[in-house]
Amino acid sequence: MCTTTMQHRIESDSNFEASIKDDPYRLLKAIKKKMFDPAKSKYSFAVFTDQLERLLAIRQEDGESLTEYVKRFKQHRNNTKELIESTFLDKFIENTEEYQVSDKNGKKKLTDEGFASWTSFLLKEVWITQEKSPNAISAEKQPVPEEIIGSDGQFTGPRMGSCV
Repeated sequence: MCTTTMQHRIESDSNFEASIKDDPYRLLKAIKKKMFDPAKSKYSFAVFTDQLERLLAIRQEDGESLTEYVKRFKQHRNNTKELIESTFLDKFIENTEEYQVSDKNGKKKLTDEGFASWTSFLLKEVWITQEKSPNAISAEKQPVPEEIIGSDGQFTGPRMGSCV
């Protein structure tokens, strides 16, 4: 159930009649997009900047379990990914030493996994920063389990579950 305001925002979408109205999946995607796209933000750079700020500023909250925090982080990561192309980090990656010394397959893997690698880094760095912070809650803090971050440092796919 949506609020009347949300219903109006979705119905005012130019694709509503053509593709959203009778497609539950697209309707859910439209709701998700409108939730994180404030009506007052008509300027597309503002929407992107706001979402990027939310991703970079996310921290584990007091009393929040690791699983809840990672789920929330993953939601912000997915929302950000929807706003940008998968090639967002390609130029940066192409200038790294690791890319320069890689073969063709290695280069493709680095660029294909660029966004996932960057967001895995963000999650781990925030975790490490909070661990070292004098304000960190020691009772809730522990090393990030391998079920969440694999031994290779990447988000583990299927075990992460899905957020809708």
